[in-house]
Amino acid sequence: MDRSKGYVFISYKSEEVEKADLLRKVLEEAQYKVWWDRDIQCGEVWNEVLDEAVRKASCIIVLWSDRAMQSRWVMHEASSAMDRDIYAPARIVLCEIEPPYDRIQATDLIHWDGSAKHPGVQRLLYRINQLLPPAQSVFEQFIHVIIKNKATVLSILFAILALGILVWQSIAT
Repeated sequence: MDRSKGYVFISYKSEEVEKADLLRKVLEEAQYKVWWDRDIQCGEVWNEVLDEAVRKASCIIVLWSDRAMQSRWVMHEASSAMDRDIYAPARIVLCEIEPPYDRIQATDLIHWDGSAKHPGVQRLLYRINQLLPPAQSVFEQFIHVIIKNKATVLSILFAILALGILVWQSIAT
């Protein structure tokens, strides 16, 4: 699976990095590219790097907790995700997700142990697949182009057939 056209951004409260890291590992094992804030290098302006990563993300997972609900950064990242319709909310503790972030159904990762088979993770993977579909083979891309442009393809085939009939008639006479 080549999902090189985009990446997943995980938004979380820094005190809950262990859960975010577990999720990052599961996503990477599933062949997703994950942007990881712990890779920000010394000397980089971290808030600019974060904002750029949020702007370029194809899916933003927000790990909700009471702490996350108090974080301006998590709220900012969640708002950006909702504005771009790339929001994938998940509760990591039993908490109420406040409006407007509660308008989109969240999955639960409460008491999650890191297993990729967890129902909440499976629902999260489903959402990510909606936003980052697997790359198509060359053959699949070809078929898609033909179907998308079937009127043009039929016109070309008709023109080739007509030309063939004209050539055949000129040779036959």
